[in-house]
Amino acid sequence: MIENYEFAYEKASGDYMLILGSDDGLLLHCLEALAKIIEELNNPLSITWDVVAYGWPNVKINSMKNGLFIPYLSNIKNIKYIYRDESFLKAVLNFEARYSVLPMFYYNSIIKRELVEEAKKITGKLFYVSPPDVWTGIIFAYLQKNICTLTYL
Repeated sequence: MIENYEFAYEKASGDYMLILGSDDGLLLHCLEALAKIIEELNNPLSITWDVVAYGWPNVKINSMKNGLFIPYLSNIKNIKYIYRDESFLKAVLNFEARYSVLPMFYYNSIIKRELVEEAKKITGKLFYVSPPDVWTGIIFAYLQKNICTLTYL
């Protein structure tokens, strides 16, 4: 599986990248909204948002089992931005904050190619484990001064 991620990355083009798993999803018109947000925020290194996901019937977490999770957004004007500094990664590593809001592949983030290339230059390759969510979340958060997270009001 790791080789598939590396192959897809090498073939991808564009300034931003997004990888979704089979149980993840995107809201209607989200790519159009993300393009506007990227421009409005002056091309951030990453943007993270609340997850849209399906919990397979065999998921071990009972509250997620066979569930569909879709954050409700009534209007694009209801999107707000939170910027988290370097202390947020420390909180995640100390189990004081949830890792799912780190900027990562395979979940709920869009990552600028520039950040991906920086991570790859430091680590030698990008994908060490499958799925790559936590690993890429840690390295992408580490390489940024501020992490941009979208929230919905």
